[in-house]
Amino acid sequence: TAAASAQQAGNKIRWTPQAYYYNGPFGVLAEYAESKFDIISGSNRANNVQNNAWHVTGSWLLTGEKASFGAVKPKNVFNPDGAGWGAWEVVARYQEINLDDKLFNGFATSTNFLSSATQHENAQAWAVGVNWYLNNNIKIAADYEDTSFDNSYSAISSSGNTSVDRPNERSLFTRLQLSY
Repeated sequence: TAAASAQQAGNKIRWTPQAYYYNGPFGVLAEYAESKFDIISGSNRANNVQNNAWHVTGSWLLTGEKASFGAVKPKNVFNPDGAGWGAWEVVARYQEINLDDKLFNGFATSTNFLSSATQHENAQAWAVGVNWYLNNNIKIAADYEDTSFDNSYSAISSSGNTSVDRPNERSLFTRLQLSY
């Protein structure tokens, strides 16, 4: 099929600006990524395919430490006897990815690059979490994320093709991070 032999044609343009702001215990980080390119497969070609994604993340250090782009340094490291509880941070994030519809219907023939029967053009996700910095070298994180999908795919039913909504993906992540 055309999708199996698809290749980038010519140059690819990619840019990913990023910005962040930290003030006291508050922090925000934002990033945008975009790529633009042509694809060929045999005699088929899709020009100026443009994909993009972006996110915004906010954080608040509940225990008053100074937020930064680098590592968080707890004012009082965790001590099991209760003398120190480390640093506690709450975080929230929103993100999106958007794939060009030319990837799904870029050709006049039925041989597209991606199949709308199994893949989606857009996805959005939000997440919330808590980070516990026990000391300068140990971080424990727990995050919940909910992802929704746009441009649902079609499914064949007894009455013909119908639109099927893919259910949201819900995930709980935990992480123990050591840095030395």
